[in-house]
Amino acid sequence: MTAMLSELPLAIFTTLAPIGAGAFISLAAAQCAGSFPGQDQGKRALKLMWLPLALVLAGFIASAFHLASPGNMLHVAQGIGRSPLSNEVAVGGLFFVAAAAYWIVAASGKLGDAALKAFGILVGALGILFAAFTGLAYMMETIPTWNSPLNIVAMIGYALVGGAALGAIMLDGEDRSFAGVISALALIGCGLAFIGVIGVAVLASGLVNPTAIGADLVSQALPLIVIGLAGVAAASALSVLAVRSGKPSAAYAALLCAAGGVLVARLAFYALQMSVGISLM
Repeated sequence: MTAMLSELPLAIFTTLAPIGAGAFISLAAAQCAGSFPGQDQGKRALKLMWLPLALVLAGFIASAFHLASPGNMLHVAQGIGRSPLSNEVAVGGLFFVAAAAYWIVAASGKLGDAALKAFGILVGALGILFAAFTGLAYMMETIPTWNSPLNIVAMIGYALVGGAALGAIMLDGEDRSFAGVISALALIGCGLAFIGVIGVAVLASGLVNPTAIGADLVSQALPLIVIGLAGVAAASALSVLAVRSGKPSAAYAALLCAAGGVLVARLAFYALQMSVGISLM
């Protein structure tokens, strides 16, 4: 559990950043489905576009506290192409710049509908890539309980669940044509999160080294796993309710459940940390 608390800055980063990226995934999905909101809803989404950007930025700021010194960020940048962590930061930075540019361009009104749609889809695709690279950063041979593609599955799930909730807030209005795609994202994200979290726990339970038993780590983290997944499930259900019924309160509750559930699930993940030992089975 000590490892879990020491990784709190990264837990905050891997909670806020995927949710922020997920909001742009939701907007892109609505555009792909041909149900991008009308003029009033478009203006609302534009006015609130600072919110997912702020979440991503806050996540990056939190992650800096994990470093011994802010100056070490330069060393992270030097590892691009070699280090999964550096690649994660690079992809995240690219996504953030693209998302901010999309916001600025959309606000200027200088792009036509087709060009703006293409730009939005590009940003959404970068959001998925960012979530995937965030999960990929934890696939390391030195920590076998983390070394699984299931991390990527879980992280994309978090992005979709949190993004659906935030998307429901940003796209709220009388036109509910986007309800189907947002509901699908929420449910798919919930399924991916469950697969990823439970899969990593099952993997960890079968590992042993001279200083730790994976099954014991899973047993200790089980309450957090249950609470985290319950929050994710509640967020998914509330997002569906919000877009189907047009109740803004449900969307805000979904976002709170998503943030809380993902954070607890991430803490459970860090509690499963177990380094390579002499006897690994």
